[in-house]
Amino acid sequence: MGTHRNEIVDGWIRQIKSILIFAGLLSAILSPLIVDAYSRFPQPASPDPYAALLAQLLSPLSSFKITHPFVNSTRVESVGEVKCASGPSPANPDTTPQWIIRLNTLWFSSLFLSLAATLLGVTFHQWLTIYSQGMFAKAPESGLHQLHRLNNLRKWRVGPLVNILPI
Repeated sequence: MGTHRNEIVDGWIRQIKSILIFAGLLSAILSPLIVDAYSRFPQPASPDPYAALLAQLLSPLSSFKITHPFVNSTRVESVGEVKCASGPSPANPDTTPQWIIRLNTLWFSSLFLSLAATLLGVTFHQWLTIYSQGMFAKAPESGLHQLHRLNNLRKWRVGPLVNILPI
């Protein structure tokens, strides 16, 4: 009975290790793809308060006019509200192609599921490592600890969750 449990736990640990490797590779591949796909979204123009302030401060300089008798003569035309004309126009969600939205949704969902599988895999790996550390002790107390750990593995349904993790 104990050998069978050892084989099951060792199988789970091997399965989790391969899932962690796959999830890490998938996340490493997905990250640049997400950056590229996300850059295709039209970015909304964010009102930068520093750019607006700088434009307001520099607006009087545009009214300077150099004349020969007076080099620093100025002519103030009108001082009104200064709007920063630089930068992209605000993004219109209607102009974003649907395939870009779907593609980004798939990329982000895939990355989220990969990271969630990694988090669960690391947690299960730690649980199973702690469980398997007490397997080879001979004292009666260690047998009780092992039984308690086995009952908790069953209670938390670690086996079915490890089997569902690759999906």
